[in-house]
Amino acid sequence: MDTSTRSSCSSALSNAVANDAAQELRRIQALLASRGVQQRKHEEAREVTSTRRDLSPPRHSTPQRLRPAVVPPRQTTASSRRAAASASTSVLSGASSNQRPRTASANNARRLQVKIQATLRSSKEMQALLSRQYDLLEEANRQLKTISLQQERQRL
Repeated sequence: MDTSTRSSCSSALSNAVANDAAQELRRIQALLASRGVQQRKHEEAREVTSTRRDLSPPRHSTPQRLRPAVVPPRQTTASSRRAAASASTSVLSGASSNQRPRTASANNARRLQVKIQATLRSSKEMQALLSRQYDLLEEANRQLKTISLQQERQRL
């Protein structure tokens, strides 16, 4: 093998290694970008869903229109008056509707915390992968420089 053939093989090898590394880097960056876009869309959808849940009345409670707000005039017994009074005070206090957003808010905060931790884990994994790819690329570059120096010495 003469020096021109070695030189062309060396440059072809260096180009192939550089192209493979660059392609792998672009693939990883695209993967990270698409993962970020998917996460943002998922988070937005989850926020919309949780907001809807927060605004809707609790499922276990009786709808407002079915609860007696005032005592009907025809009821005269003491027990019926007490029952109507307790029903109207529970409507006015809104105890169950005040507790629901706090619970949903705590759940949303927990979900967000878990999601952040998962994102951190995956970003650390991706960072380790990128670091490994970079190390491999540096090693290939060193090897190419070594080959290039050897070829240069052989020419002289």
